[in-house]
Amino acid sequence: MDRFWSKVNKNGRIPPHKPELGQCWVWIGSLFRRGYGKFWLLGKTRRAHIVSYTIAYEIPEACVLHKCDNPGCVRPEHLYVGSNARNSTDMVEAGRQAQGETHGNRKLGREDVLKIRYLASRGISYNEIIRSIGLDLKKPQVSKIVNRHSWKHV
Repeated sequence: MDRFWSKVNKNGRIPPHKPELGQCWVWIGSLFRRGYGKFWLLGKTRRAHIVSYTIAYEIPEACVLHKCDNPGCVRPEHLYVGSNARNSTDMVEAGRQAQGETHGNRKLGREDVLKIRYLASRGISYNEIIRSIGLDLKKPQVSKIVNRHSWKHV
């Protein structure tokens, strides 16, 4: 446990959206790509926040989630057990999901979206819009863009 806690800075930031939680305890050891702490334990690399939860409470039977939305935080009071669905909901509510041009599977850019909306506002049919954009789009995708069900941020 000493080795684990030696890699923690207990003077982290206070989450601005939940100041009642107090300061985050930030992992200062090695990190995974998305900012989660890495800790070598019993022959395996583990996520530091899960190790912290296990030390403080018990071995979790589901996901260990952050109340503070800080992936580097290992403060046990900032952690709770939840489901993959809850984790996805938290991500959307906090605005951390990839969207628009940051989404890895995107076909369109901001300019394409603006062009689609402009053409639709001029009464151009979805089929004509699809031909003018020159990408493999379907009418439902164009409809979602025009009606702001997708690319809401543009």
